[in-house]
Amino acid sequence: MDKKRLLQQAQAEQQDEGRIKTITQLSLIHYIMLMVAWLIIFVLRLLAQQPTTDLFFMLLIVGLGHEVFTWHQQKSWWTALFVLVLLVAVATTGWSLVLPLLGR
Repeated sequence: MDKKRLLQQAQAEQQDEGRIKTITQLSLIHYIMLMVAWLIIFVLRLLAQQPTTDLFFMLLIVGLGHEVFTWHQQKSWWTALFVLVLLVAVATTGWSLVLPLLGR
């Protein structure tokens, strides 16, 4: 392979890494902003003495996604146990959110 082509491939790889870093940073900013919004809504609901079950459901979903990703990376028994516990928690919390809608 000649030096010119090798240099072009190295520059293209560096540009790809820069794009990936930008996307990662943007995703992190979106996640932080969503968590700040969640916290504001949670505080307002606590002050108004309203139920917060749906907010905890969202946190359980985020935790489940995190644990599934971790399990996919590590495949440990502890992570599988946490995934199972979070699946049960998401199912029961989700059911408690759906149940009042079925009673109408």
